[in-house]
Amino acid sequence: MSSVTDKFGAWDGMVPRRWQVEALDATMAALRVPGAAPLVVAATGGGKSHLLAAVCRLAESKCGPNDVIVVSTPTQNLVRQLSKTIATRCKSVGVYYGDRKQPDRKIVVTCNPSLLSLALDLASLGRVVRGLVCDEAHSSESP
Repeated sequence: MSSVTDKFGAWDGMVPRRWQVEALDATMAALRVPGAAPLVVAATGGGKSHLLAAVCRLAESKCGPNDVIVVSTPTQNLVRQLSKTIATRCKSVGVYYGDRKQPDRKIVVTCNPSLLSLALDLASLGRVVRGLVCDEAHSSESP
């Protein structure tokens, strides 16, 4: 295991694949560089959602009381799937789409079409987005 996973317990009992450990270390190192926007590319079924959950766990540990980590994905079905995976490692995970809106959580998973509404709700609550994680970034419509 890497020093990142050992020190912060990012995997929380899960035995990660070697590439996931390497990708987590590289991602966290890149996030320390001002202005960096790391991109992880892996094949379908490669365990990206578990890597994403580990990133969220590390980010959650650094969040202040009004901070939020937003995770976006293209569809509502992926919001449901991804939020369940993240919740296996993180304490405060909510969703934001349709009639299901939980902007008060530390980590909020939303579908791309709901991002603007979520941003407005978070601003009205005085919350600060400290991180944006885009699942399936190739399906997003903006940088």
